[in-house]
Amino acid sequence: MSLPPPEIPDQLQEKLNELAILQESLREAKAKADSYYEQLIRLTADFDNFRKRSEQQLEQARGRGREEVVESVLAFADALERAQSSVTPQTPGKDILHGLQLLHGEMEKLLRGLGVEPIKTKGAMFDPLWHEAVERIESENPEGMIIEEVQRGYAVKDRVLRHARVRVSAPRPADSPDAA
Repeated sequence: MSLPPPEIPDQLQEKLNELAILQESLREAKAKADSYYEQLIRLTADFDNFRKRSEQQLEQARGRGREEVVESVLAFADALERAQSSVTPQTPGKDILHGLQLLHGEMEKLLRGLGVEPIKTKGAMFDPLWHEAVERIESENPEGMIIEEVQRGYAVKDRVLRHARVRVSAPRPADSPDAA
């Protein structure tokens, strides 16, 4: 004769049921965490691949940009070579000057084609965003007015490639004999 299983008090049965529920919740949470971890690994790999592709595309674009610039510069180099071969010791100075002016025009055309514009200096007020002052000269002009361009500056859109180097007016001292 077998004995009936011992009766489990209700309180203990309730705790055992809670334990079973908690164990099931733990299994579900672990499965979810494993799924999230696998997603994280895939996303990390996808992002790494995206970064590598982006870097490669950027380098290819830079290479194409360099090639376009070099093609433009080669056209100018050809013009320089033609000018050099046409000059002889007997070439009059005015013809050489005219050739240099043509070459200068070609260079300006090349720069404009690349989106490069000279920075305005003549009659402008000094602006440290665009100009670099190399000297202050006492003058009757308003303080800070550009008197002379020492070296041309260039910009592409609103980005300075090279600041214009300029001489800027400064007020004459009050005790100066020229001050009135």
